[in-house]
Amino acid sequence: MKTRFTVLVLVLASTASLAQQAATAKPSAPAQKSAAQKPATSASAESAKIADIRRLLELTGSRDMVNQMKTVMMAQFKQNAPSMPPEMFDEMMSELKAEDLEESMIPVYSKHFTASDIKQLIAFYQSPFGRKVMREMPSIISESNEVGIHWGQDVVSRVAGRWRDQGKITQRAYDQLMNASGTEDEH
Repeated sequence: MKTRFTVLVLVLASTASLAQQAATAKPSAPAQKSAAQKPATSASAESAKIADIRRLLELTGSRDMVNQMKTVMMAQFKQNAPSMPPEMFDEMMSELKAEDLEESMIPVYSKHFTASDIKQLIAFYQSPFGRKVMREMPSIISESNEVGIHWGQDVVSRVAGRWRDQGKITQRAYDQLMNASGTEDEH
């Protein structure tokens, strides 16, 4: 479900501040490291970071969210293009692999979070509070979406009603706007 994927993104973004990295003292590197040793250490550190990102994606349930999202996306495609052969949608579905999207997301996480950040996010999502955030966030997002829809519909209804009452738009234009926004006339 698109909302669940959004949840993953929002949860990670909002909890990054909760998981601020603690000040850690790094041992100073020996001044005489050879150039050959640095890339190996860097490659090893990058491999560890990638493994941690994969662990983070696993903890946050990204694969399940992607699978739900692709099911919803395919249903929307089928609804919007009903004349397309069902076999084409089946082929699309088989090629939409959550693992591929996860692999594509690794550089994004790597760009925005340090290795230490990733470790702290893992610790957060393994904590009781982190698990609670993951449990509650889909409901919070869903309820927030509903609140936002009603808020927007109220504003549209109020403003469009004033414009109609002032003769700035026709009743027909008002009715079209109300039908498009899912708002009914309260006047």
